[in-house]
Amino acid sequence: MPITVSWIDPDKTIILLRFTGRWNWSECHKVFANELTNIMLEVSHEVYIIADFLPAANPPVNGVTHARKLFPTLPPIWRHVLVVSDDKFTHVLVEVFRTMNIQGMGQKMSNAKTLDQALNMIHTMNTDTISES
Repeated sequence: MPITVSWIDPDKTIILLRFTGRWNWSECHKVFANELTNIMLEVSHEVYIIADFLPAANPPVNGVTHARKLFPTLPPIWRHVLVVSDDKFTHVLVEVFRTMNIQGMGQKMSNAKTLDQALNMIHTMNTDTISES
């Protein structure tokens, strides 16, 4: 399966959505509707989603259009999505989505170049939230 979903921490606060090889939007929509939604329904607290595109081929066309359709279908507990990619085009797509900020979703998405960078960004977001309390 070119798209897999799993928890990467024992507290079930970070979901890894890994894209491998060639994938298409039909597969992505099925994963969002089934595996991703189901794993999110295991918990009642907010979760982060790391979308790891490093092992994937170039993304299919119309990424912004599909993202606009996909994220509103998820349970409302997703706090932030970190898109991990070394592909400049993918980074540009994320920035376009952030700029459009449809339904406030743009502010809930960031780019990262590595999985470690994404995890560090989550740690920083959690630290900032604790500091604000």
